Amino acid sequence: MAKYSVYRHAIKGTKAVKNGFSWPGFLFDWLWLCSKGLFGTALVVMVIQGLAGYFIESQAAQFFVVFLVSLAIGGSGNGLLGEKLVKRGYRLVATLEASSRDQAMATAFESKDQQLAA
Repeated sequence: MAKYSVYRHAIKGTKAVKNGFSWPGFLFDWLWLCSKGLFGTALVVMVIQGLAGYFIESQAAQFFVVFLVSLAIGGSGNGLLGEKLVKRGYRLVATLEASSRDQAMATAFESKDQQLAA
């Protein structure tokens, strides 16, 4: 089971973001960022990787820079996504363990409904 943060927006609905390392973010860094709407961060990643390719002659050093950037995106990408949601008016309603995003959202509102009924 993974840990998820569940966010809710009054008009846009509910979203769940997995906490922790993002393998797609690590493997596909700027493409993953674009798919999540984090275009500014994707642009920064592309510029850093492009500059590394242009200015660093050693292929090993180029690989190392690209690897470090990808590792940073894998490690912080889901957190960046959560921050983006908060900036767009979502609010964090729960952080819980679940086997999927759908289960996390269902569990979050199941416990919310129980609290309201009490």
